[in-house]
Amino acid sequence: MRVISNLTETELVMENMKSSNNICNSCFWTILKMAAIIAVSIGVFIFLIISLPALLSPNPFAEGNGISCISNMEVIQYTKNKWATESGAKQGQTVEKEVIDALMLEKRICPEGGVYEYGVIGGDVECSIHGSLKEFLSKENDHNGIKPVGSTRQKVVESGQE
Repeated sequence: MRVISNLTETELVMENMKSSNNICNSCFWTILKMAAIIAVSIGVFIFLIISLPALLSPNPFAEGNGISCISNMEVIQYTKNKWATESGAKQGQTVEKEVIDALMLEKRICPEGGVYEYGVIGGDVECSIHGSLKEFLSKENDHNGIKPVGSTRQKVVESGQE
């Protein structure tokens, strides 16, 4: 046997086997990490595909602050009707904004900067950006079966179907 740097051939082969075993072991962990990254990436991709239709909703009020504005208009309309009933105001009488604002717990402001017009008794509240409450409710009726009833919305029940 030949001696290479104080190691016999057998010892040299054993050292090579140990180092190649370590290389194989590190390959295993590298492959495992890559598989985990690929699995997470596929999960994120599937999540995006599932949520994409909701993000591209055709309803303009689902995208921004329109729902908050409509909710504000409903509160204003309710407060206006309550004031009219309690004060004995007649249909068509002009409503003073300051009186209605004082009756609400907090002043209602359109999130997109629109200005509310309170209108007259029996009339509709309007936002300069989102339109009137009645317009919204009629659009909602066209889109998903919601029908305006007074100042609330009620699901339309078609003959035997809910």
